Amino acid sequence: MAFIKIAILGTVLLFEFLTIKETLGTSCDLQHPQTAVCRASFVIKGKVLDINWQPSAKKDQAMRSLFQPRYIKVELRKLYKGGKFITAKKYSTIYIRFASLDRPLLEEGHIYVLSGFSFGTSLFMNPCSWTSKWSELSSGQRFGINRYFYWIYCGCKIVDCQNKLYRGDNRSCVWNRQNTVMADFLTKDGICMVTNGTHCKWKNFGL
Repeated sequence: MAFIKIAILGTVLLFEFLTIKETLGTSCDLQHPQTAVCRASFVIKGKVLDINWQPSAKKDQAMRSLFQPRYIKVELRKLYKGGKFITAKKYSTIYIRFASLDRPLLEEGHIYVLSGFSFGTSLFMNPCSWTSKWSELSSGQRFGINRYFYWIYCGCKIVDCQNKLYRGDNRSCVWNRQNTVMADFLTKDGICMVTNGTHCKWKNFGL
């Protein structure tokens, strides 16, 4: 039993080390919220209680890694994705390991939409995980999350293409970051979805 616990802990530490190594010295690629949601293992709405929580009880010492990882302590308000990994009820407290040496760009006491990935039943975030204050979400983003449209249309791929002549195909929508005005509009209010039976196209859900 002790060997199994050590093996599991070692695997988790290796996973965290690789995650931290991946984010060190690199900038995160911009991604559309729909892409972020489709790639994430979990998506929740939650109130951030503590961005630097660490286990202190003796029995929890095994949870500490060589990097002294910080956990984000969150009061769960709504679970959108990740029911396999998160079984907590509404208003329960959950802990998300922040796999980075940097400080998470979150403010305690505020409600956020948080996304991340999982390793077994452990939840992880890193600086590239998509987060946003709930109050700062656009009407289109709230629609995509609350109505699950971001999930429903994960089969439609959002292509970040800088070729102005490229128009995509039947299963994709073009998101050109060089056209900052259009990219910002599509990020806030656009959902790439099936509109006529088979073709994926942008649809505006802004007010």
